Amino acid sequence: MGAEEGSGGPVVVPAGVLEGLEAVKQSGAHMVERAHVLVLAKRMGYRQTVRWVEEHPEDYARGIFYGFETASEEEER
Repeated sequence: MGAEEGSGGPVVVPAGVLEGLEAVKQSGAHMVERAHVLVLAKRMGYRQTVRWVEEHPEDYARGIFYGFETASEEEER
């Protein structure tokens, strides 16, 4: 899952991933430091977030600049 190629809009992620990213951000982490985000997310128990960030490095980088959002129910259909 991710934003459309070339899109300047937010990167679409599963709700559990967004929850983990927000928790890490609220902890004071510098979100550009991907390795640190992975360590904190793992320590905080957000394994889905860890897996998504590891598997989608380009989408993660784009999300740092354009933001992250979850898909609405209509978009998921």
